[in-house]
Amino acid sequence: MTEILSLLLSSEENRTHFFKIEKWDEETEKILTDGSLADLCRKKSLTIFLETAENNNVLPDAWRIFTAEKISSLPAETILDPYKLSCSFLTLPGWKVLLYAGKVAGYNDLYFGMPEEKIPLLFEHPKYEKLHIALFPFSSFVTSRFAPYCKWKVLWEYFTALSAEEPVIKTAYDKNSPLPPDAEELCRQKIYSTIRNIFLYRENGILHVAEGYSGQILADGTQPYRKRERSDCVMETAAALAVDSLLGGDPEHGKMAQEIISRLCNDPDNTALSPEDPCYSLMQFYENTLTYYTSGNSIAALLLAVTQKDSRYILHSLRMMFAILRVTGTQGYAPHYFIVPDSFKEHNWDHFAGEPFFYPCPHRQAAVWSMFLAAWKVTKYPPFLEKAKLGIRKLMEVYPQLKWMNDYSGEPVKMLRPLSFLYRLEKTPEHKEYLERVATHVESLMDASGAVKASQDHPENALFPPPRSNEEYGTREASLTQTEKDPCCDLLYTQVFAFAGLHEAYMATGEEKYKRLADKAASFLIRTQTVSEKHKELSGMWMRSFDFETWEYYGSSADRIWGAWCIESGWENAPAAMIFSLRKANKGLFDLLPPDGAWSKYLPQITEEMSKVYPVNMETGKRAAAPGDDR
Repeated sequence: MTEILSLLLSSEENRTHFFKIEKWDEETEKILTDGSLADLCRKKSLTIFLETAENNNVLPDAWRIFTAEKISSLPAETILDPYKLSCSFLTLPGWKVLLYAGKVAGYNDLYFGMPEEKIPLLFEHPKYEKLHIALFPFSSFVTSRFAPYCKWKVLWEYFTALSAEEPVIKTAYDKNSPLPPDAEELCRQKIYSTIRNIFLYRENGILHVAEGYSGQILADGTQPYRKRERSDCVMETAAALAVDSLLGGDPEHGKMAQEIISRLCNDPDNTALSPEDPCYSLMQFYENTLTYYTSGNSIAALLLAVTQKDSRYILHSLRMMFAILRVTGTQGYAPHYFIVPDSFKEHNWDHFAGEPFFYPCPHRQAAVWSMFLAAWKVTKYPPFLEKAKLGIRKLMEVYPQLKWMNDYSGEPVKMLRPLSFLYRLEKTPEHKEYLERVATHVESLMDASGAVKASQDHPENALFPPPRSNEEYGTREASLTQTEKDPCCDLLYTQVFAFAGLHEAYMATGEEKYKRLADKAASFLIRTQTVSEKHKELSGMWMRSFDFETWEYYGSSADRIWGAWCIESGWENAPAAMIFSLRKANKGLFDLLPPDGAWSKYLPQITEEMSKVYPVNMETGKRAAAPGDDR
C-alpha cells in the first residue's frame, strides 16, 4: 500500500489509477481509513479504484450481488450475477456501501427487497466520491463472465473511467442488422460442427454423446463439461445426424448416428431389454438409474421411426410405442415416468391403462401424442389414433388453462407438432381450428426479434414456478423469470420447440403465415448462436436463457445447475440442427416417416409380445434414485 501512495504522490492530476491489493494488513487498513489517501486523491482530482486479490473466501452458493443505491444508470436494488466469486469479508467503518451480496430472488431487480443477511462488497470513501474499493476481483468481470455484461460494463466505466473490454462470448449477429443471404446455412454448418467436435467424444473406442455443459460459470469463464450420457440427449443428437445424412448431408453423419443408436438400443445399462421388465424396451433417463420418462421415450420412438430401415430397430421402435400405449389411461394421458421397481409395488403395468388420469401439460404429453400419431401412420393400429385424438381433444377443451413446468410459454409451443401431425392425418375443420388457435397463441408470445417470450400463468398450475422468497432462490428447479415483464426467452424448453412446431405446421398446411413465424423463430436462433474466440468449446451453439432486450445470454438462475447458461446437446442444440436441415430440404419430420401401414406386418408379433404381463421382481430390481431432473 505504501508503494501505491508513492505512485500517487508522483501522479499527474486528473488521472485514473487501478490497483490490486495483494495483501491486506494493518498498514493497508490504516492508510484507507485515516483519510490521507482520500485527501491526496481529492487534491489531484484522481479517480482511484482498488480491488482485493483473489483468495479462498467464496460467496455462499446462490448468493448474488446487488446495488445498494442508484449508481450511474442502474437503479437501486439492481441484480448483478457472478456465479462463483472469491471475495474478502471486511468492513470499512464510515465508508459508503454501494454493492452488497446476499441471497435474493428476482430477474433485473430485487423482487422481495433487501435480504436480512448481506455482506458489503464495494465501498466509496465518505469524503471522496472517486475513491472506491471492491472486495472482489471486479477487473475480471469480463473474463469471469459476470452477468449481465451490459450492467457490469456500466459499473466498471463509472467507477474507473476506463473502457470495458468486449465480452468473451457474443452472439453471431446483433438484433437488427440484416442477415447475409447465407446466414442460415452457415448457422446450420456451425451447429453440426459443434455436435461432431464438442458433444461427441470417443472413450475406449466407443462413440458417446455428452449431455452438454452445466450452467455454472467458473472463474476463468469456462463451464463444467457433462460427459455423462442422458438417453434423450443421445437420441436427439443421433437423430439430428441421421436426418442430415438422409436429406443429402454428410454421409459420415449417418454412420455416426447408427453407431450411437445401435449401442444405446442394445445396452442393458441404458435400455430395458428383458420382455419381463414392466418398462421393456424403454430407455433410462441416465445409465443405471431405472427411471423411464414417457415423454423422452416417445421422442426416441418417433426418431427411430424416422431414421431406421433396419428391422431390428424398427421392432425396437414398435416396442417402445406399445410400451407407452399399454400404460396410457382412459383419457389419453400417460403417466409421466416410471421407476423400477418402485412404481410397480402396488400395480403392474396393465393397471395404468384403466386409470382416468388427466394432466393437461403438453411438456408431459405432447411428445406421446406425436409418437402415437406417427405410430398410427406406419401401423394403422387404431388404438394409437384413438388415444392421441382423445388426449388432444381433452386438452383443447380446457386450453389455454394448462399445467406448466418452468415456463408457461413452453406448453403451447409443444402442442404445435402433434396438432400438425393430426392435421396431416385428418384435415378436418376441427383439427385445423386446433392448430390455428395454438399457433395464434404462440404468435402473441413472440417478440419482434422472433424470441418466444417466457411467460407465467396461474402459479398453482406450475410445477416449477419462480422462487417465492429470497430464501427459496437456488434451492430447486425454477423458471428463468420472476415476473411476466422479464424479457427472457427459454431456448431449452420453449424456443426450439416453437421453431420445430411452426416449421411442421407450415409443412402440414402450406400456409405462408406459418412459414413467416417459422422464419422469425429461425432468425432469432441464427442471430443468437454463440461466437467466442476465447472459449471455442462454447462457440457455435445455444445456451438456455436469452434476454432479448439487452441481447445477451442472461436469466434468473434459481436452478443453479440448469440455469441461464446451461447447454444441452439434446432439447435445444441437436433439435435445432435437425430443423435447419429439414428447412433446407423443405421437408417436415412427418415426411420422413415410412409409408402408410408399412410396419403393419410386424403387428401380430409385437401385439402378442407386448401384451404379456410378468410379475415384477422386487428383489432383483435395482432401486433407482427419485428423478432429480424433470426434463
